[in-house]
Amino acid sequence: APRVTEALIDNPGGIRDWLDDHGLTVKFDNVNEFAGIISGGRSGPSYGGSSNAGQYGLGIDADMERLAGLTGLSLHTIFVGRYGTPISNNIPDGLNPSQEIYGAGGNVVVHHVMTYAEQTLLDNKLDIALGWLPVANDFAASPLNCTFMNNSICGNPKTLFGTNAFSSYPDGVWGGRVRYEPVPEFYGQAGVYAYNNGLYTNKYYRTGFEFNSSQISGIVIPVELGWRPEFFAGDPDRRLPGHYKIGAAPTPNGQVTDTFYDVNGQPAALTGLPFRKVRGTYNLWVTADQMVHRYGPGPQDGMILLAYYTHQDGSVAIRQDQFTAGIINRGFWRERPQDSINAMFSYTKVSSDVIKFQNLQAIQDPFFRDFQNHTFNIEFNYNIHLFPGVDFQPDFQYYINPNAQKNIPDAALLGFKTHIEFF
Repeated sequence: APRVTEALIDNPGGIRDWLDDHGLTVKFDNVNEFAGIISGGRSGPSYGGSSNAGQYGLGIDADMERLAGLTGLSLHTIFVGRYGTPISNNIPDGLNPSQEIYGAGGNVVVHHVMTYAEQTLLDNKLDIALGWLPVANDFAASPLNCTFMNNSICGNPKTLFGTNAFSSYPDGVWGGRVRYEPVPEFYGQAGVYAYNNGLYTNKYYRTGFEFNSSQISGIVIPVELGWRPEFFAGDPDRRLPGHYKIGAAPTPNGQVTDTFYDVNGQPAALTGLPFRKVRGTYNLWVTADQMVHRYGPGPQDGMILLAYYTHQDGSVAIRQDQFTAGIINRGFWRERPQDSINAMFSYTKVSSDVIKFQNLQAIQDPFFRDFQNHTFNIEFNYNIHLFPGVDFQPDFQYYINPNAQKNIPDAALLGFKTHIEFF
């Protein structure tokens, strides 16, 4: 990856230039997210309030062509430390956390995210990555997603992560992918990754340094096709880039937990027995973003519209369908070209099997009221570029049917996000 264009500590003593000359790029940053419930949600000592969550991260890229004369080969590694918790737990909502940066980091000082090798061939048309990395690093991914703070979209649409099949940041698995771009506008990619039953658990993933195969029960085979048009490409003042993707991630043999049937194939809500383990699941996604008006020369300096649909196998996951739409408007204010005003809307539908399970559960327990069906998340934010390497983003979120439950009052949250690129 190229070095960042702006940093708080840009090039002390010429160290970044020296590293670049020797094929090394080092990045260190911090993302911090604060939010508080200003209205709604359940009332009581366990609800309401505010919380903070954040992450510091270190990324190192090595250009092995410069370091060792190995043409087209590069190495990448990332480490993070995470802290805090999202306030959406106190609404309560467990479907779409208000602060995406929390969780899965093991509550340790150093958590290993990924280490992998990347090889480009055929005049950079063929790109191969192999090592320890998340599926979501390359599939259904977009740098636009974390314009927002809510975990329904940042870093990838949340519905994709109902099982351990679609591993996501900050947890990698053994695997790799091959991407081929016959022309710059089109690409196709496919991968094979481990399905790890221990994913996101402290026992197996607390530090990210446990690389054994004891919890691998199958493989994930993501496939994605992409179209990247650039309308008015010949005019730098008008060019309008877009990204359109369609993909699927079948998991033919990974061990997953059913959401309706017990170990004997009967409704678990009626028998009270544990859910059965089954083999196989899948994910689907269709995503699109398109710049419709340009303000400046940068790749995101304009008004960008985005629309996503993602689907997860509802027989083994609580989230089944998600529709997301948004607008990102960066550079509209000529005097502040790096500021942006942004809005996002997301609809999440709970699995039909989970709904059936809860309806049967209510027959067994007449006092059961926590029925789930669907939820809406709305977010507005304004990103203020304070000075090189530092951004401050006031943020407002609104939850309709929190946790997909109509018996939880709608909730409004107010907070902010900061990003500091140290170097």
